Amino acid sequence: MGLIGCIKIETGATIEEATESNEVRAKQIRSQWADRLSRVNGDRERAIILKEHIDSVSAVYIRYGLNVADEWRKGNMGRGQVIEASEMRLVVDAWVKTQRPILMAYEDNMEYGIRLVRDSKSSEPLPLQAYSLLDSMANQYYNTYSAVFYPNNNVETYEEELLKARERHRGFSDRFNGLFRKY
Repeated sequence: MGLIGCIKIETGATIEEATESNEVRAKQIRSQWADRLSRVNGDRERAIILKEHIDSVSAVYIRYGLNVADEWRKGNMGRGQVIEASEMRLVVDAWVKTQRPILMAYEDNMEYGIRLVRDSKSSEPLPLQAYSLLDSMANQYYNTYSAVFYPNNNVETYEEELLKARERHRGFSDRFNGLFRKY
């Protein structure tokens, strides 16, 4: 009797499986964030942690966008013609489709942190400029998200928008850091 073998080809998770897995991960991210903020003493420390979260997520988005720009540029060269922004949006949308639960968890965490800091009845409130800077950082976060996940025009314009978003974010972040060096 001969041995007949089978080969199992692993194709990875389906879109539905990946999305479901990321939904579980998103719940963990939200839970860990809430737990972390609940263990913090004082608005200043909470605001600094929130700022670091916004910095970190924005940096990840910008890196992803710069990778998209690199692939877009390579695609233009490989095809010998310009890939339209609408086609790149489809590529980005395909990635975002499974990652959306995690992206939403990051956004929810930022909004939760801002509400927590803003609604605090702390005996040591933050300087008023800190609230304004956190709002500016949140707005820049949304602008960065849009710049990264909704490519427009061409690769050069896309990349330029990403670099501008990174610089605007750094400016807000540096001003926030400077504000707390004063106090």
